[in-house]
Amino acid sequence: MMKNFLLQNLLPYMGNKADNLSFIDSVLNSIVKKDKELQNKIIKFADLFSGSGVVSRLAKSKGYSVFANDLELYAKIVTEVPIRYYEEQVERIFGFVADKLKIKKGESNYLSVIEYLNGLKKVKYSKNQYFTQSFAPNKREDEGYNRFYYSPENAAKIDAIIEAIFNVKIFSKEAREIILASLVVEMLKVVNNKDNLTRSFSSKLSVTEKQKVYSELELTPIVFMSKKQIEALNKDLLTYEYLCEAHQGYAENVLRNYKEGERFDFVYLDPPYNQQQYGNNYSLLISACKNDKEEVDESKKFISRNDINESYFCKKTRRSGKKLAQISLEKTLETINSKYIIYSYTPNSVLTISEILETFSENGNNHIQILFEESDEVSSLKNQNNTIEHCLFVIQKNKRQYSNEIEALLNEMKSKSIVPENEDFKIRQSFLDVFSLTKEKDWRLFTNSIQNKYRIYHGNKFIFEVNFDLMVLIDIDTNLNAEEKELINKYLLEESEVAEIIRLEKEREDNEFVETIKKQHKQLKELEVKPEEIKEEDLPKGFGEYKEKFEQKQIKTETCGEDEDLTSSSKLLIQAQKEREAELEKEKNKDMEDLLGSLEKAVKNNTDNKSLREGLLALLGSGVK
Repeated sequence: MMKNFLLQNLLPYMGNKADNLSFIDSVLNSIVKKDKELQNKIIKFADLFSGSGVVSRLAKSKGYSVFANDLELYAKIVTEVPIRYYEEQVERIFGFVADKLKIKKGESNYLSVIEYLNGLKKVKYSKNQYFTQSFAPNKREDEGYNRFYYSPENAAKIDAIIEAIFNVKIFSKEAREIILASLVVEMLKVVNNKDNLTRSFSSKLSVTEKQKVYSELELTPIVFMSKKQIEALNKDLLTYEYLCEAHQGYAENVLRNYKEGERFDFVYLDPPYNQQQYGNNYSLLISACKNDKEEVDESKKFISRNDINESYFCKKTRRSGKKLAQISLEKTLETINSKYIIYSYTPNSVLTISEILETFSENGNNHIQILFEESDEVSSLKNQNNTIEHCLFVIQKNKRQYSNEIEALLNEMKSKSIVPENEDFKIRQSFLDVFSLTKEKDWRLFTNSIQNKYRIYHGNKFIFEVNFDLMVLIDIDTNLNAEEKELINKYLLEESEVAEIIRLEKEREDNEFVETIKKQHKQLKELEVKPEEIKEEDLPKGFGEYKEKFEQKQIKTETCGEDEDLTSSSKLLIQAQKEREAELEKEKNKDMEDLLGSLEKAVKNNTDNKSLREGLLALLGSGVK
């Protein structure tokens, strides 16, 4: 039964995780087994790209409390129905429907209603023939007819079922969505489409395609868990606090204000792996779920709605040097409060392995592990193109990981030809946490507001202040175990080495300064204007940041055999700015003197009350007339 619960009535998405469930299940089990905090409790699981809903069903079958989400309405419905309801609930819901339909009840109210709907052939009201008129040919001969997505018989049946379930006097919202969860899946089984997508249709059908398209659409009952099965997992799963639910929204925002930052144990991410927008590809399912009968543009060769949700996770377009997909992933992570994040990666994804590593590492603040699915039948590590078939990134939040460890993950995959040799990755880690194993030994770290400057303390004793990328320990607690000593010895530096690193860091900063000066000097020369004529928008990037150094240093380089002072133009510019500011201040003071003089004169004469009033208002900076 549990197999049917997991795999029946799934959306036939390309890349759905039905074939990977055992692997995902084993990963979850392994984490729970190792983490005592997750044992003997109801685990809270979030699935932010639920898609077919199969992973959410897996979590439900394991006794987890499930929060599911998808951008598309039909996917939200297909996901929510089997995880939210149990058998006894469904029977009560459809008991009322069966009574109103006045149909003969059998052993199951739900199955009786399904049988009734499967018997419908046409609509009662012609205005409801939306699929018949818009997506089916008028004759059996399909060649040459536009909008041939469904056979006339199946289109008529879809219309009839939709007409019935949207009758609010008979079908409640819950009953309607339960039927829709079956209907949208069956609609994909008999649709005439290309590449498993409903965006476009085939004008000419092969024998096999005709068999599919002209087969009869039949609603298949959804398999639900029973109340007894759920109670066997944990009776608290039936309470409101742990009720499984599904939402429709953008992954970047759906958790932002959810239950005041609800903490999850697992958040599962399986974003779109190509640039195809699901809303466009499955717009027919949206039309069925909304029953809004949106007007079809006959001039277009493919079907599309006007209210399609666009996911940035499908976009490779770059903004500020990053793909929109990566920016969206970063925004999503900002909203996630979870101990573990599990990310599914498939070949040819919008994001590369390096981009995923960079995002999830959060500058070394998270611990990343990559797990590959093993298979005796087919190599799951590689396909013919030497790319990953399926793997999981397991991210443990707020657990420090060294940059060299993360880089090692990428190098390992390179050695297996899983990712290209030229794919690079460098973690933007501001410091290396060498006391992840010694936190209980009273190490303290305080950071200044200046970039990467840190003060390191042991107890209340100041140890060292450092201003470079690698954090250094000068003094250590001698009461360490073997594992801790090995860790410390790996990264501990002598005082002489520390001094050398600081010298090199200072040298690096000086070199950066020189290069900045050179660049600015070149820009200033290219402007070919006098310093006093340079506008603020023409100033080189970083001018303000290095303004003080311009005045303090004199950087020279060999140009045409002569030493040229590179700061000369910058100093002239600074001087011009100062003179301009002084001139403006002088003009301002003169205007104030003139104003005060006029006021003094008006007060003495007391003859021009209007001038006096206007002068006072001007002095006060008022705009009142």
